[in-house]
Amino acid sequence: NIMMKYVLICSAVILIFANSVFAQDVATGTLSGMVRNTATQAPIVGATVAIVGTKLGGISTSTGKYSIKKIPAGIVSVRVSAVGYTPRVISDVVISTGKPNQ
Repeated sequence: NIMMKYVLICSAVILIFANSVFAQDVATGTLSGMVRNTATQAPIVGATVAIVGTKLGGISTSTGKYSIKKIPAGIVSVRVSAVGYTPRVISDVVISTGKPNQ
């Protein structure tokens, strides 16, 4: 029984380690920018910027700036929403490794 528990614990540790190693191999990028009112160009504070189909996102700061890190490289859609504004989805945003996308 003790040996079986030891084997199960070691197996679980190996699986967790393997998942973390494979997760590091995924190429990721960063999306950053500013959310502004299209009519006045004033920054929008507290807007939600989210990568559609993921749990990744961020909130705009007092200057309207946001940054979302660790986005898998590829083409994504970005949803921007804020209280009092119509939500907007921006399609075909290219996320690449290296410098942040804006």
